[in-house]
Parts: sequence; C-alpha cells; structure tokens
Amino acid sequence: MKRFFFAIVAMVCTMSAFAQFGGQMPTAEEMATRQATQLKDSLQVNDEQYKKLYDLYLNQSKEMQKMMEDMQNGGGQPNFDMEAMQKRQKAQQDAIKAILTEEQWKKYDEMQQNMRRRMQAMGGGFGGGFGGH
Repeated sequence: MKRFFFAIVAMVCTMSAFAQFGGQMPTAEEMATRQATQLKDSLQVNDEQYKKLYDLYLNQSKEMQKMMEDMQNGGGQPNFDMEAMQKRQKAQQDAIKAILTEEQWKKYDEMQQNMRRRMQAMGGGFGGGFGGH
C-alpha cells in the first residue's frame, strides 16, 4: 500500500506541475528540471548528482507523458497496472538512493514522509488507508 501512495503522490506532482505551467502540460525536460532543482536546493546535491537526478526524472517524465498519451489515445480509460507502477516506483526510489549520500537519503526520506503526512491530512480519510508503514 505504501507504494500505491507513492504512485498517487507522483500523479499529484504531475498535476501540480500542470497547474504551475499555466494549465499547459510541461515538457518532460521542464518537469525533470523542476524536480532535480527541488532536490538540489533542499539536499545540496552536487553537479554530478544533479545530472543523474535530472536524467532519472527525465526518463520518468517521458514515461508518464507516454502513459498519458496512450490513455488519451485509448479512449481516456486508464490502464492502471498496480504491480507495474509499484515496480517503477521502487526502481526510482532505489536509483535515487544510489545517487544520494546516506545523509542526503535520510533527509530525502524524511521529506517524503512529511509529504505523505500532508497528503493524508489534505485527503482526510483517503490517505489514511494508503500511507501507513
């Protein structure tokens, strides 16, 4: 269930990015830049780490855009494959952990936990069933 919640957070981040770009879907590059810069600012990552994070987020953003295009072309019905989404999320978390130092990872993990708590508070009962440890 924890991974499902990560998937929901990823979708919310995508919608947030959509809103931040004036209602237009940002490009994969814009989304990757925004996400990598956010971690650069909050975790003080170096240039090499930033580049790796950018590449990771760029690939993720391209996958998300392709999934959205496929959904639109398929009549608007999402093909929600929970297992595949969980595997993608786990792979992303593992990749981020490999890029960050132990100290940065701890701070990143704490940030993620805080985000989950905020999402649960905003969603009322919705988040309570999905964000548990």
